[in-house]
Amino acid sequence: MMYNPCPNCGANLDPNEVCDCEKEKSNSEKKELSKMIEKVCKLPKE
Repeated sequence: MMYNPCPNCGANLDPNEVCDCEKEKSNSEKKELSKMIEKVCKLPKE
């Protein structure tokens, strides 16, 4: 069986399959940013 490695994460992809590693990374970054914003909004005002 032939496969193509993802140039970003190295996952073995079927022919014509698109890897979702960048999408997962983007979602993870959005969640982390949301947590940071939430923490900043909860800081006591001086």
